Amino acid sequence: MKKRALQSPKIKEPLEETTHLEREERYERIVVRKQTFEQQDLRDCRFEAAVFEQCFFLGASLQQTEWVDCEFYKCDLSNVDLTQVTMHRVKFFECKLSGAVCFDSFYQDVSFEDTQLPYSNFSHVSLKHVRFQSSLLNHADFVEVNFANVTFDDVSLNDVQFTHTSLKEIDLSTSRFDQLTVSAEELIGCTISEDQATAFVRAFGMKVKGID
Repeated sequence: MKKRALQSPKIKEPLEETTHLEREERYERIVVRKQTFEQQDLRDCRFEAAVFEQCFFLGASLQQTEWVDCEFYKCDLSNVDLTQVTMHRVKFFECKLSGAVCFDSFYQDVSFEDTQLPYSNFSHVSLKHVRFQSSLLNHADFVEVNFANVTFDDVSLNDVQFTHTSLKEIDLSTSRFDQLTVSAEELIGCTISEDQATAFVRAFGMKVKGID
């Protein structure tokens, strides 16, 4: 896929302030501030031109939701169920998605900035024009994922699993990790730094003389 700049959310003011969300509803041009939706069932909702600020979605059910032109600022979405979700032009800034389950989803023009995503699961997901920047992805799973113009910039990737996921044209050189789960075939075409080469050698069970 030809590389291009990431598209930002297209949100036009004014936005209507909202405090209540319900399952299977459609929300457009709203702003939600400092609300709690912990363990709430919000399946099958559609959000368009929506801004969420300091909201809590811990353990919420967000399966089969659709998010278009949305922004999340300092929100906590830890342990949320994001199975079969579509996201298009969505931004996460200083958010938490620890343990988030994102199976069978589609993400396009999505950015994660200064965001915590340890133990998140992106298995069977299509990621197109997606950026992870200054974020933490330790122990995350990317199993059978389709990457297209995906950027990892200054990201902690320790013990991430890339199983049956090609890293061709992926640049990991600015990211940090001690070990990854990945095969030699999946590394073909991947860009790494000289310092990272030792971690990959260890991942394949080899030793570097003078280091090990």
